[in-house]
Amino acid sequence: MILSIILSIFSVTFTLSSTTEVKPSGVLPDSTTYRYERTATTGQRGQMTEGNSTYLELNGWDGYVIRAVELQMRSNKNSGKGLLNMTVGDDVVWSIEDQDFCDDAWAGMYTINWVPIYKKINVLVNKEPIEICISATENSLYIQSYTIYYEKAYHIATPDLPSIPSVSLESQEYTISFNTGCDTSPLPITQSSPNTPIILPEWQDTLSWFFIGWSESEVIDNKLNTPILLPGQNYTPTRNTTLWAVYSDIIDNVITTNYISGKYIIARYNDFTVLIGGSGLASYGKIDGDRLNLKVLDMYQNMDGTYCMDPSYDSEMVYQLRFNLEDSTVFITHFETNEPIGYKENKLYANNRAWKYRVLSDGSIIFYYTYDKKDYVFYYGTKDKQECAFSFHTSSLKNWSENGFWLFPIVERHITSWPLGILNAVEDIDKPIVPIDATYHFGIYELHIHNGKKSLIIR
Repeated sequence: MILSIILSIFSVTFTLSSTTEVKPSGVLPDSTTYRYERTATTGQRGQMTEGNSTYLELNGWDGYVIRAVELQMRSNKNSGKGLLNMTVGDDVVWSIEDQDFCDDAWAGMYTINWVPIYKKINVLVNKEPIEICISATENSLYIQSYTIYYEKAYHIATPDLPSIPSVSLESQEYTISFNTGCDTSPLPITQSSPNTPIILPEWQDTLSWFFIGWSESEVIDNKLNTPILLPGQNYTPTRNTTLWAVYSDIIDNVITTNYISGKYIIARYNDFTVLIGGSGLASYGKIDGDRLNLKVLDMYQNMDGTYCMDPSYDSEMVYQLRFNLEDSTVFITHFETNEPIGYKENKLYANNRAWKYRVLSDGSIIFYYTYDKKDYVFYYGTKDKQECAFSFHTSSLKNWSENGFWLFPIVERHITSWPLGILNAVEDIDKPIVPIDATYHFGIYELHIHNGKKSLIIR
């Protein structure tokens, strides 16, 4: 007879390194081979638009027990639907029927932040392929990474014990505590039963910081290495843990209609962009041949109808625009590479040529030039079966009155778990040495003394 004994838990994460490849990190079984595929030929890394899928296949996991799988995924701000199927050989070990991303089977809400989609599994792999297929039925779903938690099954011969293919995990209820960086925090929450998700609570803003969610790690020096967990989201703990509040000094980035020189994201929102990506599209990178690539940008409108976006952005989307107000011209440069975005004859070209511009009646802007007595505009559309930005001949430039491009100024975003500064950074004093309250300023810091107790905060 054989008894399977389970030892230490390992994990490996396959992170998308491009639109067609994944890169493993962590502890990878020596014999592993892997393959990643996507059906879409356009769109950004990990994006699944309606009717498209992503697929990860692993081989060489013979004799390992998979304990859990965690996917880092997101949707559009108000849409995204699809299904999931994970198999080991012919056995389905995890499936999600065609559901909205806001359904509890997925994240429990729509979100443009990366969130964990977690599933406990207990399956022994015996020379079978491991396959994870995710398909979108409505725009859009996104996958960032796959993490697999696993153990090696070591077999020991015994004459008296029956064969046990695997050992089940011990189940228990876990408690989540909360640290808000303030004097008060939400009360701890304990699972009602093992493996039951907990709904994350809301929290309050401070005078100068906006609460945006929770993190499994403390955020110091504006560095966040784990996804932001949103209030109202389902969260299933795997241990007793503390979640940290995360605050931002900016809620969202708002378009400008005051066109001055600076760094911007160039975006457009219309029927074409919604069809392609479910939201807006933004220029991305330097000139590639005679065109610019596009990337989905989640745009939404605030209460007064003004377009906004999340302050998080890809640096490849940033362009330097130098406006000359006297002759209504503008020079455009890709900021990261310092490569100009110009034109030559009827095509985009990497030269330092001035574009003419015009502000439309709705406040948006268009960029154009004249060649061979014809008007050409900077345009988002389909060229050679590829969605991209290119130079487009138009005969209706004079009639173009709205629905041009929107510019999002680049605003540096700061995040923290300590909106009032790190508390108790200065030791308490047993006996007051200052009989009254006192406040001292030095640099960016503010020292408060009250009844001998010191507290240091950032102004």
